[in-house]
Amino acid sequence: MLSKLPEELLEMMIQDLAYAPAYPFNSLSSARCKRVSSELIALSVVNWQLRRISLPFLFAFVTLKHLEDVEGFLQTCLVNPTLGSTVRVVKLNVDFPSKDGHEELCRLLPHLTRLACVDLEDFTSSISLLNTVNQHPSISRLIVDSLDNFLGNLPLPLSSLDLSKLVVECGYTSQPGLETSYARGLKVYQLVVRQPELLKEEFGDSRFQGLHEISLAMNRHPIFLEWLPRLASTHPHLKNVIFVDMSNSKTQYTSDTIPFILPFIEKSSQQGLDTTFNITRLVISRTQCGSLSATEWRVTELILNVQSSLFMILSLVASFFPYIHTLGVGILRKIRYNVDELVAVLASFRSLRVLKPARLFKNLRSPDEKIHLPWKPFRHIDKIHRVRRLGARAEVRLYWYMSLVSKGLPSLEAVYVEEVGYGNEKFRSQGYWSLQGWLSVGGATGDVTGSLELRGTPR
Repeated sequence: MLSKLPEELLEMMIQDLAYAPAYPFNSLSSARCKRVSSELIALSVVNWQLRRISLPFLFAFVTLKHLEDVEGFLQTCLVNPTLGSTVRVVKLNVDFPSKDGHEELCRLLPHLTRLACVDLEDFTSSISLLNTVNQHPSISRLIVDSLDNFLGNLPLPLSSLDLSKLVVECGYTSQPGLETSYARGLKVYQLVVRQPELLKEEFGDSRFQGLHEISLAMNRHPIFLEWLPRLASTHPHLKNVIFVDMSNSKTQYTSDTIPFILPFIEKSSQQGLDTTFNITRLVISRTQCGSLSATEWRVTELILNVQSSLFMILSLVASFFPYIHTLGVGILRKIRYNVDELVAVLASFRSLRVLKPARLFKNLRSPDEKIHLPWKPFRHIDKIHRVRRLGARAEVRLYWYMSLVSKGLPSLEAVYVEEVGYGNEKFRSQGYWSLQGWLSVGGATGDVTGSLELRGTPR
């Protein structure tokens, strides 16, 4: 049946299901290495036609874990040059050897004739690797996690280097050599400001090539954003301003700082909720260039730690911030919450795509839970690992509750889980277990897929 469809349509279908979702959502994650989906692998072995159409997607994103991977892939490309032409992104795994890897990588890259991006993560660079990337006609980006690691093996000063293809995921305003690097063409995706309270209006005249996000570390001091309209007007790709580590100091939320979050803070105080939660992360995203007005900057992400009154707080958040697409909730106290009531509250977040619950699921309750007892773990764990077995049972329970939540939230796409428990819950003693990781949610069906990492003490 598939063979009767036009190949253009088949290619569009395969492209749509080729890769597993990349989290968190941002434009940089879309350029970094993607993981091939199980659906693409299955389709690629159906027949020769689907194999041929699938091939460019199967090898578009390549991760190199060991030096032997580079040598083996180089030999494969020499035998089959067509394969090398399908590669778009090469990513180095964290275990890739920094000492001997430069030479082999420099030998491989010229054989990847349509390569667009090299992702070094925290891998240090060298003059030979930088020159190879600069001389490659199709490579447009060399992505690194931080400037410090990248510059580890490069000679100083930087004034003689061409950094026009270099994209730093995270740069700091206080970083030595940053201005020189910008002058050589360096681009920074996210700029981190550790003392934003010291920024003056003149900061708005600064220039940062490739800037998409600014992260402001809140330190119990109110900050003022009079520099933001001018900075935004000259940085067309600047989308998000991130406020992190807010230290639960409500004095930071003044009408001069974040004018449209102040009504939320005031309302929560009027309802006696101001001592029941604290904000650990807030993201505002702009819809138009240059303004700080509430109509052109919207709250799109909010991470809260909650002591009590969870449903009242979430209802308030939903009413004030209807454009939130990422919501995080950390539960600090052992309080039972009915899962149906939770779903009803979360359903009021019409734009919600990502949910980040921490220590939530063991506090959820449902009258239907008793039907499924006792919970039978997905994974086998030896009986001597008593605490880890508790975590494995909690994992099954978590998936069941997550399926109930996801079925009531048609816009939800992903969940980042952080769950923890103890051998003795009352005293938080006798060892611990933890579950952590991303889960994908299947839209209207609410199917939850993905695996979590289970850690814990042996006994």
